[in-house]
Amino acid sequence: MLIKKGLTLIYMRIQNFGRTGLLFLFFGASLIACNNDKKEPDKVADKKNEENLNNNNQQDAKFLADAYGASLFEMNLSDNIRSITTDENVKSLATSMTVAHTDIDSQITRLAASKGISLPASITSAQSDKLAALKTKTQDDVNKDYVTGLIADRKDAISLFEKATADCTDPDIKEWFKNALPTLHQHLDMANACNAKLPAKKK
Repeated sequence: MLIKKGLTLIYMRIQNFGRTGLLFLFFGASLIACNNDKKEPDKVADKKNEENLNNNNQQDAKFLADAYGASLFEMNLSDNIRSITTDENVKSLATSMTVAHTDIDSQITRLAASKGISLPASITSAQSDKLAALKTKTQDDVNKDYVTGLIADRKDAISLFEKATADCTDPDIKEWFKNALPTLHQHLDMANACNAKLPAKKK
């Protein structure tokens, strides 16, 4: 009888430890994910702007920081594509995008500095993963994914810039977004033209 009670007690303690251990692992993983999220360059910039700017300026800062982060990634992506692709049309497009986004990044950097706005210091870990994934793709996939991705990203950027043009309260920031829109439309036309020259992606 005593042996049976002892075994039952041990079993209950093991069960309780198992539940406690699972909870510990769950909260530990959540804490790590939260800490990693806070270290992402876009989140760091957002946090600084929240601390240093008023509400209206925070909205303008968010538009500018998001535009910079997207442009910085496009510059890095296009620079990588230039060294990977053997397709002359894709290489030409990527070269144009690298030059354009280098200029866009410089413009945003100067504008942000004049307004006391913080920008992401680098691309995010998710964006870095996308660059790393290029090494595992075939040439056809690299070319098609880059060009179709550029088309989708340009459409998203145009929507962002149009919203910023309408919603920004700072006249200089509002004007910058408005003036940059024609360039984005030109990039979209270039990407569509390049896409039309690529062979269909194999399934």
